[in-house]
Amino acid sequence: MHQLLANSYSGTLKFLQPTIEKYGVDVDSTLIEAGIDMNKFNSIYKRIPSHLSSNYIDLVVKKASPIVAIKACEYLNPAIFQSFGTGLLFSNSLNDFCHRYTNGFPFITSSIKVNFIQDSFESYLTFDEKTYFNDINSNFYSDIFAALTLTFIKLMIGADFKAKKVCLTWTPEDEMIQEYIDCFGENIEFSADKTKVVFDSNTLDVELPFANDKLAKQSDKMVDEFLKRSSAFNFTSKVSNIILKLLLDGNCSKLLVAEICGISERTLNNKLNAEGTNFKSIVEKIRKSYSIYYLQEGKLTPEQLAFKLGYCNYGNFSRAFKAWYGVSPLHYKNTHKKGMRLAS
Repeated sequence: MHQLLANSYSGTLKFLQPTIEKYGVDVDSTLIEAGIDMNKFNSIYKRIPSHLSSNYIDLVVKKASPIVAIKACEYLNPAIFQSFGTGLLFSNSLNDFCHRYTNGFPFITSSIKVNFIQDSFESYLTFDEKTYFNDINSNFYSDIFAALTLTFIKLMIGADFKAKKVCLTWTPEDEMIQEYIDCFGENIEFSADKTKVVFDSNTLDVELPFANDKLAKQSDKMVDEFLKRSSAFNFTSKVSNIILKLLLDGNCSKLLVAEICGISERTLNNKLNAEGTNFKSIVEKIRKSYSIYYLQEGKLTPEQLAFKLGYCNYGNFSRAFKAWYGVSPLHYKNTHKKGMRLAS
């Protein structure tokens, strides 16, 4: 089962900005279109809920390019990820880097779980999705975290570093393949089961040029403190992702959400009210976002989607969808491929 908490540090979205703008995409209007008010995330500890981040990525890829993720990593400044980014550069070895990367990765996002697997001949980092993503988001995350990993390592070791192999979970169009070879090298596997960055195990313990154990451990402490404080700021994000998981599994109620959080329904209400929201509002926002995703995928009929999102009948879903977007779910499903844009 997927873990439930999934949200992103706001700096992760800022990291994309230079590349997005090079494609002529207006960042501010795209954030608004995705439903993200950055003024609500002005604290560094406030995380952006995964469904809003997913909205943003979906729009960026459609407006810019399917290769926007790997292009963004060309502009990586480790400082944008604060102590996590700078601490990685002080790692003693590739082995040390991989462990630090795995432990601190929730600084960037808890939508992805990073694992470091070691054996005698080859070792690798894997990236596993912990929440629902549509295909556009899934492809984007596969690209960006493989590219981000390699970019960090090249900053530590040198631009000539090459992984033993890189595995991505999708296959780009033929005209894009050379971009991927330029980024990852010739030994790249497409449509793999998992995103992986693979190393020769005998390279793991070679001392790195900028190794500084004292500074690296200081950065580790700052990352740990950040994650603790961030968790305290993100009860709404936690609840949002629990609701998302339960909705898509067809079993969502306020009582069950409260039980998963280990609190009473009354405490759940109070904590959400203190953050300026409520259970009903969160459910509606998630339904609004994911109704579009599912209709665009075209795998479900509007009637099936109504039940998928927890509505007791299609009529209720249809009325809600019309209130959000001004047309019926069936009308949207039949016309969105012709370029129709709906207000968010």
